[in-house]
Amino acid sequence: MYFLKKYKKIISIILSFIGLLFAFVGGVFSSKTNFEKISNYATQVVKENTNSKKLCALTVEKTNESGSIIDSDSEFHRLYGIFKQQKITFASTINADKRHEIRIANDVSENLSMLYAGPVGSIPYNGHFKHYTLPIEIMFEDEKMYDISKNVAYISQTHANRLLKKQNILPQPDGEFLSTEYKSLLKQLIVIFVDGVETSFVIQNIYCESNYYFDGLHEVMGDFIMISYWAPGDLQSERQNMYFMSDYAYQNEYFMNHINEIYSSKKYLLKVNRFNIVGEIDESYLTSFYYSNDRNNDWIFALLLTLSVTFLGLSLLLCLLNIKAENESAALMFFRFLLLLTPYLIFLIIYKFSKNISYFSSVSTKANLWLIISYIVLYSLITIFVKTKNRNALLIAGEAYYEISL
Repeated sequence: MYFLKKYKKIISIILSFIGLLFAFVGGVFSSKTNFEKISNYATQVVKENTNSKKLCALTVEKTNESGSIIDSDSEFHRLYGIFKQQKITFASTINADKRHEIRIANDVSENLSMLYAGPVGSIPYNGHFKHYTLPIEIMFEDEKMYDISKNVAYISQTHANRLLKKQNILPQPDGEFLSTEYKSLLKQLIVIFVDGVETSFVIQNIYCESNYYFDGLHEVMGDFIMISYWAPGDLQSERQNMYFMSDYAYQNEYFMNHINEIYSSKKYLLKVNRFNIVGEIDESYLTSFYYSNDRNNDWIFALLLTLSVTFLGLSLLLCLLNIKAENESAALMFFRFLLLLTPYLIFLIIYKFSKNISYFSSVSTKANLWLIISYIVLYSLITIFVKTKNRNALLIAGEAYYEISL
């Protein structure tokens, strides 16, 4: 007791320091920290292992155990413009991983992916038109052509240029074709081979190879056509919902949380779409946020956070005892508050050298911030309370002395 009484000032400060250390150590074991690590790894993959250094994609598809995939139309509207309008977030695709060989006959296309667009339809946009659901710009107003073929295709302007050249139609001196020449392709039937099997598609429209949505799709899956409700064989059953990872970790973490929430059964197949991936990546780690149960160590985080609060509480208790005995000097108060920032600086330095976000995760820094604010507020209230009580006691004593003197 003598030791505690004599050194209660320094012990109080040390207890606050240890308490805040526990908050950072606890963050290492939080499941939220694991999510943050994986989202940072996704950022690293985008920056170091993709062609554009801007995007990579995760795809989700159904399995025999999972049941149907989430409705793509409602999912698109749920995620459209979630961060900003000119940023691609979601698409529903077929053959994005190029598992099939899908080509327009006569070398008009490369191996195609398919963008599922749902119903046909258009709205006026910037002097031409846009698909009424997806932000894909198209040349002409849409008409329903299911009476010609239930398999409809929106082909790219590049595909259209090749088809016109094969019909011996020459471009203008500037390399462009006339609008009437492009329009003449609509309602024509083209042959598309799927793994060597021939299927006729009607040209529904021609999409423009411009804007952020096209750029994002072309980056992660290459050459593609847009389709409506029907596709040859079992292709529709292989449809994949695609989510886009970027070079912003907090956005990646949002989509990872979203995938976990929407596909909560864990029975769907989650993969990295490798079309635009260069070099080697740890795909199992990148998708582990979905497959692994990372909440096993949350109890350690809770325990360490409890210890953190306990140590800070003991520190404040000693503050109370000390302030009752004597006021803390300005120098001691400054040292006390300076030491509160030390754990933050220590773990920031560790993070800068190790590049491991576990030591400086958002859950740790947020917990640290709230603990510091709470500590300072309670310390201030204790100081005000004790000083007020002491002042009142002095006034009462003074009044009593004055009455006795009289």
